[in-house]
Amino acid sequence: MRKNNRYIFRILLTLLILVLTVGLSLAAYIAVWRSEEEHCGHTLASSSQSISKEIVTRMKDNGSILQLAAGALLEGDSYSSPEDISNHVNKYLDLTIFSRIDILLPDNTILMGYGETIDGTGKVSSFQEVFDKGIHLSDRAADFLTGRQSVYYDVPVADNGEPIAVMVGVIDCEKLPQYFSTNIYGGEADCMLVDRNDGSIIMDTMLSEEHGNFFDYTEVQTLYGHGNVDIVENVRNAETGFFAYKSPRSGTNMYMFYAPVEGYNWQLLVMVSEEQAFAGLSSLRNSLTGVATVECIIILLFVILNVYSSNRAYKHKEEAEYQLHKSNVLIECVTELSSNGNIDSAIEHLMGIVNGYFEGDRTYIFDIDYDNKVTNNLYEFAIEGVTKEIDNLQNVPLSSIEYWIEEFRRSGIFYISDIDSDVIHSSNTYEILAAQGIHSLIAVPLKRSDLIIGFMGVDNPKTNYNDLTLLSSVQFFITEAMERKTAQEALTNMSYTDTLTRLHNRNKFNHVCDEHHRYPRYHVGVAFFDLDGLKHVNDTQGHEAGDRLIISTADNIRSIFSGNCYRIGGDEFAVILPDVGREEFEGLVNEVRRLMEANDISVAIGTSWREVGINLKVQLKEADKMMYVEKAEHRRLLAEKIRQEKSKTE
Repeated sequence: MRKNNRYIFRILLTLLILVLTVGLSLAAYIAVWRSEEEHCGHTLASSSQSISKEIVTRMKDNGSILQLAAGALLEGDSYSSPEDISNHVNKYLDLTIFSRIDILLPDNTILMGYGETIDGTGKVSSFQEVFDKGIHLSDRAADFLTGRQSVYYDVPVADNGEPIAVMVGVIDCEKLPQYFSTNIYGGEADCMLVDRNDGSIIMDTMLSEEHGNFFDYTEVQTLYGHGNVDIVENVRNAETGFFAYKSPRSGTNMYMFYAPVEGYNWQLLVMVSEEQAFAGLSSLRNSLTGVATVECIIILLFVILNVYSSNRAYKHKEEAEYQLHKSNVLIECVTELSSNGNIDSAIEHLMGIVNGYFEGDRTYIFDIDYDNKVTNNLYEFAIEGVTKEIDNLQNVPLSSIEYWIEEFRRSGIFYISDIDSDVIHSSNTYEILAAQGIHSLIAVPLKRSDLIIGFMGVDNPKTNYNDLTLLSSVQFFITEAMERKTAQEALTNMSYTDTLTRLHNRNKFNHVCDEHHRYPRYHVGVAFFDLDGLKHVNDTQGHEAGDRLIISTADNIRSIFSGNCYRIGGDEFAVILPDVGREEFEGLVNEVRRLMEANDISVAIGTSWREVGINLKVQLKEADKMMYVEKAEHRRLLAEKIRQEKSKTE
């Protein structure tokens, strides 16, 4: 009894010391953290003010330079040819942030920076429309010459009140970070410029790919202690503020200061990762490390006092827990596959479970296509910080994994403990694995009867890699789930596909309409196509000719709208296309119209476009009404043609 009391006393004393030490350390760390957080806000705000001033100054200077360059148009005979004018204007180009300077003329032609004059119709807004706006910056759009996202700085030029041109400075959005950036936090901070009118991202120092729309980030998670900040609404309202959030792009914690740019419909956002913002806490971390060392010594002394008596019991408990853990993981995997109706989601969750069990970097599933002699990465799970390779591992030659398949057939598993010692350096296997940063892996085959149809693997497993019973058990359930998915997809495809044209059918059309109702999309274009004269073709040439006419009509629509077109009736077709500009959508519809005319096919077409497709039914009715108006006109013209031909014969 006395021995037990001493044992309990040691435990309580150790716990008391640990609680006091941890509590004091935590309180000190929180105080310093709050101070650093406040300093971060001031730093970002100061940087934002500097960048904002630079933007305003640069834009004013560039506008003045455009006005100065416009002198070539006002000097009359001094510059007698377009080449002379372009050469004069281009002398100012290096003084600006413009990628080129165009000149829009009253006849809607454009004098390009390289001296050539082109027709601007359909490429830019009309001269009068641009001139009437005065000096202004356009919305972000794809440049008609380069296709790159750009903003146009338009400066009208008049001679004695008579409009003679508009100087157009083309600002390449991808090059803006060269002029406006921040050097705080060792250059690790980033900034973003957003158009408050439509959310277009004008500049983003974090991206090398195409610019997106800031208003799409509707569910930004605010970090604890920063309230409930609706950053999209605040940007729309040109508000100023500072807050911390979890990045929807990378998942890392970030700090942001946002403020409007004076004189422009732009909002400047300056942000930095939590890791960079609090790098200055390293000294505190060192202090806490010292405290943690003391804590570890105390714990170690406590463990030494008790390890002898508890060692045997611990080993038995550890083995039991391992077996229980493995059983629980297997049950969790099977439950996920059996209870989740979305097989793709279930398999992805299962891979996360398996990856966690082995503490690997990446878990994946490949299929094997013996007909085409390739293997493809179907599913992949990767931990944070590990690059996903699924896009790079499609149509991999089957010869690259012949050794794997041989091992699967021979031993039922494939295991590499260290590629440097287990794999020949000149082999395809070594080249593929080394390129992905893989130094060890485990894999098991997926089988249908005795045929290997794929495999499942884990890269760089850190635990449990000596026991592959879990992986071998899971593969049976994955194979069954994948075959079940194949059967489901075949049934779904059959129910959503028109057998004659291979377009989506009315079932798919109704499903898409329901999806738009539940989750409204932006910039939605809708079109109805009604095939004229199908009954006449069926009556005079037979139904096979009518079918060929329907198929030809469908092919013309599909060639422009790909997977967004539907056959919704015998001679009726529809298109629902989200994320498209009005002019682009009308251009696509006109392209279909030209194809139909070229193939001597008569169709009545009705369209509708909305910036926000909140009510798709209204759009469908608008397009349907316009289609019937055009169809009535077709009938009137046909009747008029028949009447004229009849009068000629009489």
